[in-house]
Amino acid sequence: MGELAGTRRHRPVLGTAGILLFVCMFLPAMKGCGTTPLSPLDVPPFLPPYLFGLVLAVIAATRSSRALIAG
Repeated sequence: MGELAGTRRHRPVLGTAGILLFVCMFLPAMKGCGTTPLSPLDVPPFLPPYLFGLVLAVIAATRSSRALIAG
């Protein structure tokens, strides 16, 4: 029972969510003053959450791959 309590199962979900958040950085997010939609790339203050998503995805992927290699 102690062995099962130490396993973590959130990494695949964390990696997928991080990749999805990073991809959303390139999609239209809101309407601008004109008729053109703005993406987070057009508004730099909105970039950090999307970049953190990419960092979390990379961390989750490296830790999961290390666990597969070690296991």
